[in-house]
Amino acid sequence: MARTSLSMWNAKCYTRQRKLIWEEKQRPNLLHTEGEIYILSAAFATDTAEYGVAKPELYIGLDTRAVLRIDDTLSRVVESEPRSAAYQRLPIKTNGGFLSFWTEAEEQDEPSVFTISAAVEFIAEGADIGRVTKFFLTTAPAGTDGKLILSTAMKRGHTLYEDYRLTVEVMINLRRKLAV
Repeated sequence: MARTSLSMWNAKCYTRQRKLIWEEKQRPNLLHTEGEIYILSAAFATDTAEYGVAKPELYIGLDTRAVLRIDDTLSRVVESEPRSAAYQRLPIKTNGGFLSFWTEAEEQDEPSVFTISAAVEFIAEGADIGRVTKFFLTTAPAGTDGKLILSTAMKRGHTLYEDYRLTVEVMINLRRKLAV
């Protein structure tokens, strides 16, 4: 069984004219091992080597990994990111780019705190981004010099053609449930 947080991703894809093409709501996250260490290290200023304090920005990216694994790192993700000139990871400021709120979900026995990111928008400007099947949250603007925090699989893959706009937001909650 894999550990997942009670967190989720929401995504909407539009044409340039803002016509909705597809939408995916409440896709569950996989909290990666190094993501959990990063969050705890940043929150509690631990002396865990190579983790340090919270970064001023986190980044949302897209990829096509076949399978999500709890021990995934950026070195595995970067191999499956889009190679298009229209693609780059998008930043979210850690100070002001997230909002926390309480919720009482039906499946939970007690209230829970979620943190939701500002929405980011991938724009396939001048070229297709290509097929994507996953979203991820990382500390690195590009490459592998950072930590992979969260990932999720889309219900099915989608191709982001030229002029498509993909809006993505992530909701984070550190409680865990076991997924089969």
